[in-house]
Amino acid sequence: MHELKTQMLELLSKMNMLSQTRTADQGDRELDSHTVPLATPPTFADSVRSTMKNTIKEEKAQAQVVISNAKEENSDLRFMSSLCEKISHKSILKNVSRMGTKLVHSVRPMVMTFDSNFDAHTFMSQFDDSKSDDDVSTLPIKIRPYRTREDQTMYKKKLEMARELNKKAKDESPNTSFSLRNNGCIWKYIKDAACNKWRRDPEWFFVKTVISEVIIVVTVSMAIRVIRVIMVIRDILVIRVIVVTMVIMVIRDILVIRVIVVIMVIIAIRVITVINVIMVFTEHIMLDLKSLI
Repeated sequence: MHELKTQMLELLSKMNMLSQTRTADQGDRELDSHTVPLATPPTFADSVRSTMKNTIKEEKAQAQVVISNAKEENSDLRFMSSLCEKISHKSILKNVSRMGTKLVHSVRPMVMTFDSNFDAHTFMSQFDDSKSDDDVSTLPIKIRPYRTREDQTMYKKKLEMARELNKKAKDESPNTSFSLRNNGCIWKYIKDAACNKWRRDPEWFFVKTVISEVIIVVTVSMAIRVIRVIMVIRDILVIRVIVVTMVIMVIRDILVIRVIVVIMVIIAIRVITVINVIMVFTEHIMLDLKSLI
């Protein structure tokens, strides 16, 4: 086992030396030439690292909720504890922070981080269900899911789509309107003439948005699953190689010990045989001496 560790350390040191030499050679070539050096393609390890980093970032974003119009006068933790108590939410918050730089005439959005996206969605659902309560309805706050930079870019594009749909709807009928929800979905509303209220049309959906979202989600999820399977297989193969190596070393040690034991037994048998021969020879000499006397 000690020899295996030594060999692994030597291999790692050689790989580090090789990478340093390669980096130094690339730097020398860049200094010697006046042309722009070509970018080296990312390795498989870099791709896996980047994918896992983005996955962790997305999972963290899905477990966060943004609250707008929450005053910065009192403690944010105290405010959130009071809000969770009002809506009967019992999951524990991991962190409460503010977005951006503090300004005098504006209130920064509050970011809440939960343990999982399930807790975040539960909190938003309980808040929506408690809007009719007096303790919650008087609060001037608004909540929405946290959006990454990529999600925010996509949200702005969908906002432009909703505006274009509303422009076309106004030209055709004043009783139709489109709205972009916090989850990124575009909903169609139709004004009910009987009660003079806007109602959602459940049979309408934005085909372009839905298809693009499905393709992106399926592609990303499949890529993440394939990478995770590859990493699991790699870890299993590495573990098997280590186990087989350890078993071989143990078997080798057992065989060496057995050979040593056999050799020692043979030597002991030979020593005992020699001692017996010497004792027999000594007895014969003693008998001969007694007969002479």
